[in-house]
Amino acid sequence: APTPEQITVAETDIRCKAETNVIGVWFTVESAYQRRAIDHDSAAFATTRAALATQRDVVAEVERSAR
Repeated sequence: APTPEQITVAETDIRCKAETNVIGVWFTVESAYQRRAIDHDSAAFATTRAALATQRDVVAEVERSAR
């Protein structure tokens, strides 16, 4: 079981994150980096998206044939 000190530290951490909106800021910044990466090399992301779609289709076909 956690000690009283560990509980206090956890509660303080949660309160700090809520007061400073750490999660919201983190999400916003990470999303901006991701959008920039996608914009910078959209062809590579499109290729990956197509490959994943092909994989998904193959898996679905294998699942259908296994029934």
